[in-house]
Amino acid sequence: MDDYVARISKEGHDVKTATGDDLILDADFTMIKVFTDGSGMYQYSDGLIEITHNLGYIPQFLVYYTEFEGAMMLATGYFPEFEFSGCFAWADETNIYFAVGSTIDIRVYYYIFYDQT
Repeated sequence: MDDYVARISKEGHDVKTATGDDLILDADFTMIKVFTDGSGMYQYSDGLIEITHNLGYIPQFLVYYTEFEGAMMLATGYFPEFEFSGCFAWADETNIYFAVGSTIDIRVYYYIFYDQT
């Protein structure tokens, strides 16, 4: 264990002695770092949705959408292209691309992480 490391303990636990489940954050372990996140309303007629990141590499990302009938989720982290239930998402060094076979309005949510694929 490092002499200086970021840690946050749960209420009632001393951060200097807390371990495992008593910690909320422990920088000794790898953590996913969020570059940016957001959401927007889109219609099927909008076609392909492009979300710009300009990181210069293909990042890990999570994209999902909701519609009146519930939520559908689409996620990818280690593949430049992924398909789930008629939804498609892929990334390049500049953008995340998202397309869905829906004919109604949808709200798209996304997270783009610093970590490279």
